[in-house]
Amino acid sequence: MTATLNSACALNYILEQDEPQQANFGASEIISFFKSVNNDEFDKLLDQAVDIILSSERIIFVGAGTSGALAKYGARFFSNVGKFSNHIDDPYFPVTNDMAKNALAIVLSVSGETAEILRFASQFSLHNCKVLSITSHEHSALAKLADFNLSWHVPQTRIAGVY
Repeated sequence: MTATLNSACALNYILEQDEPQQANFGASEIISFFKSVNNDEFDKLLDQAVDIILSSERIIFVGAGTSGALAKYGARFFSNVGKFSNHIDDPYFPVTNDMAKNALAIVLSVSGETAEILRFASQFSLHNCKVLSITSHEHSALAKLADFNLSWHVPQTRIAGVY
């Protein structure tokens, strides 16, 4: 009886959800991703990104949520290999001329549409700081605002309304 009641509650919960459940991320998306990054065109983009990174005195990583965690890791990784880097995880952190001078802002965002992240990117641009964005698609607002964009071309997947 308890198992039937729990099953009925679970079924009601699923039926009451506002969002339709997304299909599972399948093999075709994974294959498509690898095709999009395993080619000469993407290799050239990576080479250009490396040149931009090497020509910068310091790197400032920016992201929110999961992208923020990756930004923190990116800053640590680059610092470990000798490239001075830090990350910003405070959406109200002020961008100044001194911090932007000869710097590169690497801005991470899955959607490329997060308001706080777009504000950071535009603030860096206003202070003549180069902006390299990493997004899920090159047509996002962030990709268009950035000086250079890398996209991974994988459909955005949300579970319970979040990435």
